[in-house]
Amino acid sequence: RAELVMSRMAKRAFFNKTETLAAKALLEPNAGVTPVNATVNTATVIEGQIPLIQDKAPGRVALVMSSKTFTGLKLLPDIRERMKNTGIILGAGGDARHVTAEQLAAIFGVDQILIGPNNIWYDAVEAGARNNCALVVLPDETKDPAEEVQLGRFFYFQWDEEAEQYLIESFHDDDNDAEVIDAKGLGDLKMLNPSLATIITLPDSNATGA
Repeated sequence: RAELVMSRMAKRAFFNKTETLAAKALLEPNAGVTPVNATVNTATVIEGQIPLIQDKAPGRVALVMSSKTFTGLKLLPDIRERMKNTGIILGAGGDARHVTAEQLAAIFGVDQILIGPNNIWYDAVEAGARNNCALVVLPDETKDPAEEVQLGRFFYFQWDEEAEQYLIESFHDDDNDAEVIDAKGLGDLKMLNPSLATIITLPDSNATGA
């Protein structure tokens, strides 16, 4: 039973590493990439970027960010003002903390807002990119990426006939007199069609009281 629990934890740790690659690829600008500055008139800037990315490929459009960034985004004055004009009921004193991702998506006109855990989408990216979000055209798993223009994908290398994505091993650590569970995999992220992701710099979430 203990090994099963540790195996699940090791599996999650492997996929957390994989998700970190995605977070860094989407939020950290590569060479030659200049993020769109939305530190002023945030709602207007994001709204203006949506049709630009929609013209590049068919698909659902999403804003991707950390939980901390999402909380700070809701507290921006121009965002809260837009909430009032779209029928969203705020709390006492204009408190927007209860506003959902679905409501905020409707304000911007995107199909979805995807919120990642802070330990991956905030803490694990470089400090200068932590207030970034990404406007993306979501890939469609039902479409063949060789035939449809889609955003980057992960590649996993098969260990053997039984282990496709990762391999879990159990062994005894004599030095520490402990049973150890180790999960390891071979994989990488290839950013296909990077123009289907636009990095947007938001105001510092700490400055908004998040």
